[in-house]
Amino acid sequence: TYALVGSSPEDWFVRKVADYPAVEGTALHVESSRIGDGSLPPGMYAMWMSARGICLGGLNGYFRNLTEEHVKCPAGTRGTALIRDGRYITIVW
Repeated sequence: TYALVGSSPEDWFVRKVADYPAVEGTALHVESSRIGDGSLPPGMYAMWMSARGICLGGLNGYFRNLTEEHVKCPAGTRGTALIRDGRYITIVW
């Protein structure tokens, strides 16, 4: 998993943030107020499923695996996702 880091296209560079990819089709854009206890800085974040858990990405290469230590994820290469009642729900196949 890679992130583009920098404040403008001229300054962007690629940073590797994880050794595992996202499951295709599971990425969503989520407002920070809908994630966890609301302690994240305000703004939009990307959320996606990987083989190692639900991941969160933000500005300047911010990356966090939210569930790696708590959830065993099914193997799969494609999926879909939605947020309902404040919960990230995904199906992987």
